[in-house]
Amino acid sequence: LLIKAKSRGLSDKFGKQLKAMLHKGPSNFSQSVPKASIDELLTLYNQKKYSSVINQAYDLTKKYLKDVVLWNLYGSAAAQLGELDDAIIAFERVISLKPDFAEAYSNLGLALQNRSQLNEALINYKIAVSLKPDMPMLIITWAMHFTIQVTWRVLLMHTEKQ
Repeated sequence: LLIKAKSRGLSDKFGKQLKAMLHKGPSNFSQSVPKASIDELLTLYNQKKYSSVINQAYDLTKKYLKDVVLWNLYGSAAAQLGELDDAIIAFERVISLKPDFAEAYSNLGLALQNRSQLNEALINYKIAVSLKPDMPMLIITWAMHFTIQVTWRVLLMHTEKQ
């Protein structure tokens, strides 16, 4: 995870925190953030107070390294602020903790798509849909991405012919 983080140039604050937490080892951390704290983060997120979500989630990760909801919220807020490197790392953390969490693959796909990493995004959309085929939003997102990618390739081929 740290190698991926360094290769993506994550923010200094997030990188230092992640390195310190991983160095101590996951056995030193509780599994789940209290529901009241998650509810507060969700309220802030829904109010579009993404910086507050990031700051509070950052503080909570010191104690709750393995909470996938916390990491997913952190990644979602970071993505909303355009901090795609941090978002990608957070979503990869979620996937490393819970490989069957379809929403994390979808979120990772969207962050990668926003970084114009279309092939990687498509792979993550496909994984999300394979894990949760009854989730309509994932299917719509995947279909939209696929359509955009195909259209883009057709336009490139047409431009090259001229």
